[in-house]
Amino acid sequence: MSIEDIVWLNRNNALELQLQVNNKAIEDHSLISRAILNFGSVIIDSDASPALFDLTQTDRLIFKLGGSSLTEGEHHGRLITYDADNVNGVVWGTRIFVSVVSI
Repeated sequence: MSIEDIVWLNRNNALELQLQVNNKAIEDHSLISRAILNFGSVIIDSDASPALFDLTQTDRLIFKLGGSSLTEGEHHGRLITYDADNVNGVVWGTRIFVSVVSI
């Protein structure tokens, strides 16, 4: 499974994800204390760049990647989340594909 979206550089558009386990949404996304998007050479970490993430919603994660260090072009990545029960992180199997554009 994969997620595809457009990241508009220097814009406020957001990518919203509802995480699922066994085709059922996790009950409370706000228990996630840290999120990392790993796009290979570009790592976007909620601890280092909290303004790019909204981890407070119970039903989804929100990423505001328009202000990130991603450059124009295609990027493929993975999401890693952390919470009190998973201090070493959980790598989610879903691949994230973003097309970064500027207008």
